[in-house]
Amino acid sequence: MQSLILLLAVTNPPTDGAYYIPNAADFRKARKLDEGKTLSITADAIRDLVNNGAKSITVHKAAKTADRVKAIGGQVVNGHGNSW
Repeated sequence: MQSLILLLAVTNPPTDGAYYIPNAADFRKARKLDEGKTLSITADAIRDLVNNGAKSITVHKAAKTADRVKAIGGQVVNGHGNSW
C-alpha cells in the first residue's frame, strides 16, 4: 500500500490560527488520492504549524481506519506534556 505524505506549505495562514487537515476520504473525494493509498502527516509538519502560531489543529475524523490521517516520523509534545 502506498502512502501520500501530507506536506504543508502554508502561504496564507488562517488569521485565527485554526488549521484544518482533511482526512484521506476528503482527498479521495477531491480526486487527489487514489483508492488503496493512505494519508500521512509528519511530526515535523505539525511542529512547524505549532512553531508558526497554530492555536488549534483539527484533523477531520474518519470512521474507517483506511481514511484516517496517520502521524509518522517522530513524536510531538505540546506545552501541556501531551504527546501524539
